[in-house]
Amino acid sequence: MPSQFEGTHLSSTTPPYVMPPFTYENNRTLAITFKTSPDVLRALVPEPLVVNPDSLMTIYVGSLNVVDPKQISYFEAGIMIPASYGHDKGCYMPVLYLDKVLPITIGREVFGYPKFQADFSMEVEAGVVHASVMSEGTLLIDATLHMGAPIQPTAFSPRSVFLMKTVPSVTGGSMNDVKHLTTAVLRDEKNSEVRPGKATLRLGSTASDPLGMIPVIEVVSSVYYIGGFVIDYGRVVYDYLANE
Repeated sequence: MPSQFEGTHLSSTTPPYVMPPFTYENNRTLAITFKTSPDVLRALVPEPLVVNPDSLMTIYVGSLNVVDPKQISYFEAGIMIPASYGHDKGCYMPVLYLDKVLPITIGREVFGYPKFQADFSMEVEAGVVHASVMSEGTLLIDATLHMGAPIQPTAFSPRSVFLMKTVPSVTGGSMNDVKHLTTAVLRDEKNSEVRPGKATLRLGSTASDPLGMIPVIEVVSSVYYIGGFVIDYGRVVYDYLANE
């Protein structure tokens, strides 16, 4: 006989939030790809992932919109580092910043996205996109793109996103009950507008978020695009605790 609490937060058998897949539409994203130090990339990307040989990193800031299974709109910024595991190529994400609690919780608990709270500003006016991310009153990301002519829409997102999913142990100390290298799958990307251009990027630091230690040696490409995709379940690529 079903409990009167079934389907509510009071039930231990009910998922605490909506579950994947998540369909996004009408996202507005500024992405800047640049060359940085290979030593920094190796420090940020855990083994057994292999870092891209070109020392590339992408930082993006976007206004994202989930339309199914629940409508959720929020700002997000993140670091994407092209990396591979065997024949599986994608990107590793060491950190993301968001302004809403619900997508932070879902992303961390389901996939292992390392999401943290931050404050955002994003403006598009007269062919210029300016985006900023602040934490603890400090500017972490300041990005400006002067858009050029639109080009034929194409896909930008990697199919596999590599993530470090950890669950601290209830027994305390430095132990984890879960330590997995996981993936999230991005599929069905469709963009309606793509505007490449010339960009500038400045990074700042706090004690917890030392982005300013990442050298921006050369901006390789920058783009503003509008579109959507689906984030679906992934898999456990590597179990660190099982291989200790």
